[in-house]
Amino acid sequence: PKNKISRTYKVKVYGNIQDSFIKKIRNGITIDGITHNVEEITLSKKLKGPDHRASLEPQELKRMISLIRDTEKMLGSNNKIITKSEQKTKLLVRKSLVAKNDIKKGEIFSKKNITAKRPGKGISPFKIRGTEVNVVMDLMIHDLDIVMSLNKSNIKSVKASGASVLTDTTDIANARVEFENGCVCNLSASRISDKIERKMRVFQKNSYFSLDYQACKLDSYKKIVIEENKKIEKTRDTFSENDPLNEEIKSFINCIKENKKPLVDAVDGIKALKYAITISNLIKK
Repeated sequence: PKNKISRTYKVKVYGNIQDSFIKKIRNGITIDGITHNVEEITLSKKLKGPDHRASLEPQELKRMISLIRDTEKMLGSNNKIITKSEQKTKLLVRKSLVAKNDIKKGEIFSKKNITAKRPGKGISPFKIRGTEVNVVMDLMIHDLDIVMSLNKSNIKSVKASGASVLTDTTDIANARVEFENGCVCNLSASRISDKIERKMRVFQKNSYFSLDYQACKLDSYKKIVIEENKKIEKTRDTFSENDPLNEEIKSFINCIKENKKPLVDAVDGIKALKYAITISNLIKK
């Protein structure tokens, strides 16, 4: 009886679980994609009643929990964190475009004469994904969104230039965006490059920041004064690598479930699209 257990072991006992309910969830229940198993525990298998023999004693329960925790460690994390040793290997395993054989002048590039081999120090293999739109809509639009989130001032003027190299749309684009508060932003996006990189540099009074999205690191340079002596102090912050698209989807689902405002809402998206179209049209001219 629960009152006897409560008195003997000085613990609170909250009611009983019906046998019919235990039978229904014997194989576990799933909440938010996680399966929770039901285990019955007993203070001793020698106690009277049919369920005690099939139940776990305290030491057995402790052992089971320990095994579960070990399994969780073995499964690891969904986020892949690149170690320092892997950073060096990362550069070696990337591939570059190279010629399979001698290519004559005027000969069209194809799979017959071009292949990709390591290391990735040459021309990066051209990605077909995203070529249904110009490079401004494919890549630069994301940088526009970031810039406008950092600087809330209205845009005063936009200048742009670009070129088509391998597709019928713009493959290389450069834009200069001036804001009403005096901030100036230079944007560059290219699908034709000898390496894959994405960087952002921010200059402001007495400091400079360099963010490398590919390497997941932020270098900060700040002017400091120590006893009337000026010097530059450098610091570096690193970030765990993740899948941006997956993080975006998870954030979207979380906003729906918890009724939260997204980091990038529809208004932000429309503003970025508006100026991406402006830049695209200026390049066409």
